[in-house]
Amino acid sequence: MSQLRKTQVAALLAKTASTDVNGAGELYKTSHQFEGTYHNPQWLG
Repeated sequence: MSQLRKTQVAALLAKTASTDVNGAGELYKTSHQFEGTYHNPQWLG
């Protein structure tokens, strides 16, 4: 394994920069869809 060169890092960042800009891939952070205690408040006591 070796470190990426600066040009490789820049290419990787450019390739992934526009991926999921709106946060749709992080619903576990931005929605109640994966929030167990939201759907089951009795778990909180």
